[in-house]
Amino acid sequence: MRSVKWSLLGLIAVLGAACLSGCGQTAEAPAQTSSSPSVSSAPAKQEPAKPPEPITLSWYVNATIPEATFNTSFKAPIEKKYNFITLQYVSPKKKLVDLVATQEIPDVLYIDNTTLYPDVVDLNLQFDLTATAKKFNFDFTRLEPSLIDAVKQYSTKGELFAMPSIRQPLATIYNKDIFDKFGVAYPKDFMTWDDALELGKKLTRKDGSVDYFGLKTSGQGHMYREMALGFFDASKEKAAVETPAWQAVGKMLTAIGDIAPQGQAAKSFATTGAYLQATDTAMFAGSVGALLRDAEAVGKKLNWDMATYPVFKEAPKTGPRALGLVYVVTGTGKHKDEAFQTIAYMLSDEMQGQMSRSGIDLTPLNKPEILNMFALDNPAVRAKHWQAMVTLTPAKASISRYDSIAAKVMSDKLDKELLSGSGKDVNTLLREATEEIDKKVAEAKQ
Repeated sequence: MRSVKWSLLGLIAVLGAACLSGCGQTAEAPAQTSSSPSVSSAPAKQEPAKPPEPITLSWYVNATIPEATFNTSFKAPIEKKYNFITLQYVSPKKKLVDLVATQEIPDVLYIDNTTLYPDVVDLNLQFDLTATAKKFNFDFTRLEPSLIDAVKQYSTKGELFAMPSIRQPLATIYNKDIFDKFGVAYPKDFMTWDDALELGKKLTRKDGSVDYFGLKTSGQGHMYREMALGFFDASKEKAAVETPAWQAVGKMLTAIGDIAPQGQAAKSFATTGAYLQATDTAMFAGSVGALLRDAEAVGKKLNWDMATYPVFKEAPKTGPRALGLVYVVTGTGKHKDEAFQTIAYMLSDEMQGQMSRSGIDLTPLNKPEILNMFALDNPAVRAKHWQAMVTLTPAKASISRYDSIAAKVMSDKLDKELLSGSGKDVNTLLREATEEIDKKVAEAKQ
């Protein structure tokens, strides 16, 4: 019996030693003495988390956003979400190149995507957001894919120098009263440019003392994007606009000018604002942002609605690329993480839902439940066929470093000179544009 007891005691001792060894303890650990501190089972008291240090983030804001709108749409919600952040408005009246010269570079830029090269890359303000977005677990699948694809074209290495803010709202606005007056059916979605031209012919006429325009456009700027055209060859530095596709754009603009009231071809190129002030134009194809911002007032003057932006028959369901305003975190800022967090919050479902309900901007999110909230708080827009702005599939972007130079030349040639009565045909103007673009690019590279 005694031998059994000793055997059990020996087994317990072996198991106890194994446990101590497995738990990372050593046999040489000193025994606790009366002078050793007693072991307490109560959890250690943790110090409360230190609140973040207050910071100020300066935001340079696009000229279309008044300071009052910035305060209500950006400053107030961001400062409420992050009570240690103060947003400072930087007026767009100040040029970024001047702010760089005086070392007053903003932390965040809220700008049109077409200025990313001249205002960001050329001034060496770019910062790749890829790692920062990953750090904060930003889910890019929430965003409309074409917008991210377009932004990445502003880098030769696929870097992310900006985040999309809105989709550009493009459509065909039409004056229902003019259509009703002359007994012509309203435009329909997926209308081609040829269809729009034929409708325009029916509505262009003189009635009493009024010359009615059947169709006006914002020019070649959205047409070429709809065809996924670029200005340059594969080198991205030599002009390549003497092509059949560019000729098609020029010929369509010529045809639209040809149906204008006699001697008024130049007026077929117009801005959205000019259309909204007129009562003599049946249709306008272009950006409708100005309309959305002032829809209630416009509705008192124009009985309007919208259809999809006209398409080319070669791509019957494809519209212009949709990238509009973007957010940029500048590479010189001291608070890049916090700057990104403010942008990510603006792109949250919460904030995008509020923006969508306002009916002023189109969400960049790829979420039908957010998009379908559009203009719920804006009856003047909700009652219209707003879906026309998001029905077409955005074309793939084709972006180059010197696009801002080429875009100015092409606008001068096709939007203005072509319709000015200069007598030059499309081919001549495209040849002149090629020479002028190459010359200006060469100068810019010096």
